[in-house]
Amino acid sequence: MVVAMHKKTNNYINGKMLTIGQLACQMGIKSDTVRHYEKIGILDYALRSKNGYRKYDSCSQRKLNFILKAKKIGFSLQEIKKLIALSQESQNQCYDVQEQIVLKLDLINEKMEELANIRETLQKTLVQCQNNKKSQCGTLDF
Repeated sequence: MVVAMHKKTNNYINGKMLTIGQLACQMGIKSDTVRHYEKIGILDYALRSKNGYRKYDSCSQRKLNFILKAKKIGFSLQEIKKLIALSQESQNQCYDVQEQIVLKLDLINEKMEELANIRETLQKTLVQCQNNKKSQCGTLDF
C-alpha cells in the first residue's frame, strides 16, 4: 500500500491509487502521454510503490483531467503549464486566467480570419477552374 502526502494540505491520502496504465485507460490516453506530461513538468512525478510502479492519487487524476480538458479547448501544453503555474503562484488567479483566455481568443480570431481569407481564395480559384473550358488548368500555371 502506498501512502501519499498531498503537497498543498499535508493530508495523508490512503485512497485508491492508480497505476500509470489504469490512469491512462481511465483518461482515454496512452501511458506514454502521462510520462511525457511528467517529463515536461505539467504533471507532477508520481509516487512509487515498493515494486517501483508509478502510483497516482486523486490530485494527479484531477490535474490530468484538467490538462486534457484544456487541450481539448485549444490550449497548447506551454499555455497549460502557465495556467497550472497560475493556480499555484498567482495572487489574482481569476484575473490572470481571464487574461490567458483573452489571449487565446485573440489567437483564435486571427486564425479564423486567416482561414476565411484562404476559403475566399479557394472559392474564387474554384470558380475560375469551373469557368475554364481549356484542357489545361490555369491554376497550375507558375
